[in-house]
Amino acid sequence: MAKILKATFCLLWTTLLAGTILAAQQSGQSTVPPGPVPPQILAAKKIFISNVPGEQFRFPRNAEDDPYRPYNQFYASLKTWGYFELASAPADADLVLEIRLSARPVLSSATVQAPVHEAYFEVTVRDPKTQVGLWWLAERLQGANRAATGEKNYNQAMAKVVNDLKRLVGQPASMTGDTSK
Repeated sequence: MAKILKATFCLLWTTLLAGTILAAQQSGQSTVPPGPVPPQILAAKKIFISNVPGEQFRFPRNAEDDPYRPYNQFYASLKTWGYFELASAPADADLVLEIRLSARPVLSSATVQAPVHEAYFEVTVRDPKTQVGLWWLAERLQGANRAATGEKNYNQAMAKVVNDLKRLVGQPASMTGDTSK
């Protein structure tokens, strides 16, 4: 009788636990609470934006095909936002934001014949005093066959990474996808 009660209890407990996990997954809730944002990010007033070497992706050539464009556009977007004061040197800043265009390998059946890569805007947020990376943001840059589509995709990915930063510091993200120069 004790074994039957124990088995019934275990079955009931497992069913309740599975139901709770399933309900959390279906409602979009995570079972792991989010970690805290480092206080240096939340307290920062001055930032330095660093242009880190990245990949050279070639969309259909147009006037905007510029290796410094990620830095220039990110800098202009943050200057327009006005939330942070932009420092001229890392030593004068509370945070250093490193912007780069990166290539990440993608696993697919085509990878066997030739490696496939996707472009991403990446921003690493560093503490200028310790050089410790405090946070990392990344947004995928969709490829394109047409110059106009490439331009639109570029601006949307840049807007997303800027909006990610806005959300990180607790500011409302803009609804527009245009961060063109």
